[in-house]
Amino acid sequence: MLPVENRTITYIEDDPEMIDLVGMILGRRGFQINGASGGRKGLDQIIAEPPDLILLDLMMPDMD
Repeated sequence: MLPVENRTITYIEDDPEMIDLVGMILGRRGFQINGASGGRKGLDQIIAEPPDLILLDLMMPDMD
């Protein structure tokens, strides 16, 4: 099992303030957070750099 410091989380959310908040909380616990503002950007980011975990908002304006 990898230590927390080596775990990456992609957080897909259309509210930039929520990305910052969740990133700050999880970052303090040692996770590497990659935020994406919207479904399309999130999908591109996941393909380019697969994370260990994906957190996402279910209802977004560009792509659910």
